[in-house]
Amino acid sequence: MKPRNFKSCIKHGLFLILVVSLAGTANAAANHTGGIALSWDDTISIDECYQNLSIFKQYNAVCTINVNTLNSWGVGTETQLAALHDAGWEIAGHGYNHIDSIAFLDNHTSEEWLETEIFPNIIEITGYGYPVYSFIYPYSARNETTDALLAPYFRTLRSTNFKTVNVNESAAYYTWNDTQVLYAVEIDDQSNVSLESIQYGIDYAIENGYVLVLYGHAITSNVTGEYQTSTSRLESILNYTNQKNGTFYLMGDLGNSSWVRPGRFSNVTANFTVSSDNVYTGENVTFADYSVNQTTELLDFGDGSNSSTANVVHKYTTPGTYTVNLTVTNDVSNHSITRTINVVQPTNPVANFTGNLTTRLAPLSVAFTDTLTGVLTKVMSLLQRTSV
Repeated sequence: MKPRNFKSCIKHGLFLILVVSLAGTANAAANHTGGIALSWDDTISIDECYQNLSIFKQYNAVCTINVNTLNSWGVGTETQLAALHDAGWEIAGHGYNHIDSIAFLDNHTSEEWLETEIFPNIIEITGYGYPVYSFIYPYSARNETTDALLAPYFRTLRSTNFKTVNVNESAAYYTWNDTQVLYAVEIDDQSNVSLESIQYGIDYAIENGYVLVLYGHAITSNVTGEYQTSTSRLESILNYTNQKNGTFYLMGDLGNSSWVRPGRFSNVTANFTVSSDNVYTGENVTFADYSVNQTTELLDFGDGSNSSTANVVHKYTTPGTYTVNLTVTNDVSNHSITRTINVVQPTNPVANFTGNLTTRLAPLSVAFTDTLTGVLTKVMSLLQRTSV
């Protein structure tokens, strides 16, 4: 969403390049191809991006679509979003309710913000089958506190910082230095950013192996107000980048390359072992849990009882074949695995043994053979009798 308190830019747009300020980052970009990362804000933009998908494909362009609540938009929007994802687009978070982060935190705790605005956004998007890498601040409202709160959950955070005329222009470029918070340039026709300055920025990015971060809103053939990008301007940007052999990046390609997705938002894997697959009734069976990324688990022993942990000892009281099922879940996935345990009733012990000799003059050596049956452990004692 467009930042508030927007001020007019100077002659060539919001990001006249300060070559000196960017020179120190040249080495970091040496092994990368320069280009742009273009994203589109708000769920309402899904339809317009889908309707213009042929234009993006014409120039081999992929983008990032930044979405809010999806479940109220219906199957049509879900189908369009799937088509964008299938075309190589990234689906990014834009706040579940599209609220101003700073304003919300003025009256709520950090935990309430995460549980109300951030986690539901991740869970819903992931539930449609799209892994979440990036978060785009609604209204670009952010500070160091919000950045720190979001850092574990996203590789890339995107904002803008164009509330003043003279901006830190270098922030509009990702220079492969693992910067997590990026600042984007708005391309909407009435954003006061000239097409000439955007093209100059594309040239500079390609020349130095950087990525120019751009964003827009509604795509339309007839611009009637703010938050609209004309199809002619869009095609000019895509064509210019393509003709210059620039690369189209997703927001999730940028940011902190060492970021690892938290377990609660990763796929779970159920796994466990048992001390023995064949046991007697009343015998202890030890279960050991080797599942990953789960927040909850349920171990069904198959005999009508269960456990909320797979690290447990259990006894079966009735003979039979039991299917043990472990189901693990977290916020975005679930997984189950089964194992079979055979339980038998132990038989009563029958003491018996044989000897190879029964009668002979002393001293006598006798070899005994144990034929004891029906017990788990056996002890044989040989008593030596004194000769009389």
